[in-house]
Amino acid sequence: MKTFGCGQGLLLVALQLLAMAALGSPPAAGEIPQTPISSMADYQPVPLGRLAELRDQDPKRLVIRAFDHGERPHTEGLRQESILVTDHGHQAEVLLQIVGLMDDSVLGIRYRSELEMEGDSWKFVRVGRQSICRPGRGHQEWSASPCR
Repeated sequence: MKTFGCGQGLLLVALQLLAMAALGSPPAAGEIPQTPISSMADYQPVPLGRLAELRDQDPKRLVIRAFDHGERPHTEGLRQESILVTDHGHQAEVLLQIVGLMDDSVLGIRYRSELEMEGDSWKFVRVGRQSICRPGRGHQEWSASPCR
């Protein structure tokens, strides 16, 4: 564990506050549109690439492992994640939503994953991506369109 002296600790806090001011405060729970899982046609397709090789016995854990962007540790309170798993026996849909990204145009992203059981583990079949933009940077609803 890295320790900081008093001056370094104050500098770290100041940098975190500057980042929060630049990116805006985290959205309140009711500020981000909560839409149901929509058709895959409403999402930008994500090429499976390395995702096709991943397997896990837990669909939730599989999706979290696949889309962990390495942004941890992140500034406390800026990032909010939610995950919804709909299990249909040998098939599942997983919606991972990440809001409060440290990005100047993209406020949040969400991934809709269609999974299938193969043997005793889950694998990706299809994945789609949507984003929601920061005010003044594009659409304010979940969309497959990019932010500016």
